[in-house]
Amino acid sequence: MDTRLTTDSRTNEELYRGWTDGRKYILAQTTTEIELLSKADAIGTPDELYTFLKVFPHRVGTFFVDVPVEMLAKMRGLRPELQIRNLPKLG
Repeated sequence: MDTRLTTDSRTNEELYRGWTDGRKYILAQTTTEIELLSKADAIGTPDELYTFLKVFPHRVGTFFVDVPVEMLAKMRGLRPELQIRNLPKLG
């Protein structure tokens, strides 16, 4: 993993400004590298991350997730109105 993303002191909003509309969030599994966990808005098991998305109160937002492709597809199916994307790897 490229650590420039995770050691950058800017907020997620500053890092991803202009990529999408609405607020940006980072979701990570508990098994994610420690540097990324410090930037994450939500950290949990797959079931906890699914629940987080199910109960997310807004209809607009972008989620950058550090999860396997299968989980990404399930997350998109849970909340198709939200933008849910793979976390970009910088560099």
